Amino acid sequence: MKKIGLVFLSLILTVVVLVACTLSLSTEDRIVGEYKSDFGTWEFDKDGDVFFSGLKGEWAIDDKSYDDESTDDESTDDESSESDSPQKISIWFYDYKEDRGLYSVKFTGKIERNGEKPSEKLSKLNLNLKEARFEGYTSMEEKFEGIDVIRLTRKQ
Repeated sequence: MKKIGLVFLSLILTVVVLVACTLSLSTEDRIVGEYKSDFGTWEFDKDGDVFFSGLKGEWAIDDKSYDDESTDDESTDDESSESDSPQKISIWFYDYKEDRGLYSVKFTGKIERNGEKPSEKLSKLNLNLKEARFEGYTSMEEKFEGIDVIRLTRKQ
């Protein structure tokens, strides 16, 4: 009788583990982690904070789908589903640093929803530099001069 109970219990545990492994991660869960770039390590945490090059910033996912040429038209495409369209991520750094003065840096990027398995973490992320303002010091300005896209790759 004990053997039947153990077999039954192991079957239940196996099903629970399989279901837990196949659940899809939210976009936010997929992003959280450490990434490397030519400029240094980026760390995204689950609270919406991002850390890079001694700076602390914020990141957020736009609920609307990503569109470089966004319009206010109410037109919709019935053939494309919401789950297939990419999402937009925005990242801001702004503050005052003694060695950098006042600064404000903004990045955006898109996250393809269908590019990877939804149960896996994001492996790559391309960030477009949208805005960079510096007052006083140029150390950050020099870092981003002439940069259009920063490619992030998840650390192994």
